[in-house]
Amino acid sequence: MENKKHVIYIAGPMTGIEDHNVPAFREAENYLLSLGSDITVKNPADNEDPSLTWQDYMRLSLVMISESTAMYFLNGWEKSRGATLEHTIGKALGLKIIYEVSDEEQTN
Repeated sequence: MENKKHVIYIAGPMTGIEDHNVPAFREAENYLLSLGSDITVKNPADNEDPSLTWQDYMRLSLVMISESTAMYFLNGWEKSRGATLEHTIGKALGLKIIYEVSDEEQTN
């Protein structure tokens, strides 16, 4: 039986958040990698470069999304211009969409 490799892109808010929300992206990456050896994570936080513009980051993200089979959306993605655009693209490409579960949702 063939093992299918899952490539998951992490999407979420970065602009205007302390440290560009990199700690949340790293935490999500560690969580996703813990789910199995058949998972590869595409993390846009790996592109951290102060000389890049928002448009540059989006171009890099679009390449990463095109190489993915699924997308994992961090809480608050709906308030992010980039993440909402990524959501639209992921849906249009037929990628599996996964949403982070908040601590509040886990206890209900």
